Amino acid sequence: LVPYRKHHVATYHEWMKDPLLLEQTASEPLTLEKEYEMQKSWEVDQDKLTFIILKKNEEQEGLNSHENYTKYMVGDVNLFF
Repeated sequence: LVPYRKHHVATYHEWMKDPLLLEQTASEPLTLEKEYEMQKSWEVDQDKLTFIILKKNEEQEGLNSHENYTKYMVGDVNLFF
């Protein structure tokens, strides 16, 4: 798990274009700009945490840039307080 950050938004936005996923998550489609706004608000929200789930892969070892991890994104999870 890694915190949901700005560099994850483009991949997350592509996921959320899927009509089935929108239906299953009771979500509305957002523009990419709005998705960036939402990510920023979630990052500072004191009542919830949002994480990205990464697929474990040996290639990840030695990576020094979080942007490189986007290809391993497989899902997300939210915690509400």
